[in-house]
Amino acid sequence: MLIDRHHVSLLIDFGLIAQGKSAQQLAPLKDRLDAFLNTLGGAASPAARRAFADRLQRMPKDDRPWSAVRRPDPGTHLTPGTGASLDAPPAALLVRGQEDDDPDGEEDGNRLPSPGTAAAGPWAPLEDALDRWDTAEILRWAGPLGWQQPDLAMDRMQDAELAGPSPTPEPSTPTEAASRAAQEADARSQKTLRAAGIAAAAGGAGALLWGLGRALVRPALTSQDAKDDTP
Repeated sequence: MLIDRHHVSLLIDFGLIAQGKSAQQLAPLKDRLDAFLNTLGGAASPAARRAFADRLQRMPKDDRPWSAVRRPDPGTHLTPGTGASLDAPPAALLVRGQEDDDPDGEEDGNRLPSPGTAAAGPWAPLEDALDRWDTAEILRWAGPLGWQQPDLAMDRMQDAELAGPSPTPEPSTPTEAASRAAQEADARSQKTLRAAGIAAAAGGAGALLWGLGRALVRPALTSQDAKDDTP
């Protein structure tokens, strides 16, 4: 089962941005949201796209496309009397309905065991968090290199800290010292490049949130500057 954690993170960010704002206030960001929804739709299965379209039809038309990333009001139900509460925004249907065209691929850490399988047990809390759209819990499971179990990741970090670095013998000759210095410099460069790549992938959501926030504020500031310049 594929659930792209980067898409999940972006969807959470868009939901935070839309919170408490009208579609008119969010107008400067509409094109960015449209592009994001098109990306989700392109990766989703036909069934997921139909389910998304059906959910969106039930939302206020004057709030589109932002209704796609807003959580429904508490107590909203898919069908009256069913008791099936809709906690996640409609666009979550696209994220969770990603078409799996390569079941044997690693998919950049975005693959999760299918519900009901033996391997799915440890991932049940994440599945539950996605059902309830518990964003804080979801983000705990989204690691820089893939979905990960928070407790397991913490245990590994603690083991590494307790073990400490292995002692390295001092170089015995000036030539060996120079060679080791060059190797360490090369290793630092590679580590920096890897970190930059991970940050670009995993940190894109935060950068988007910051950028979109600036875009929202900019029209208001421009308007205020114009008023200040008026004699």
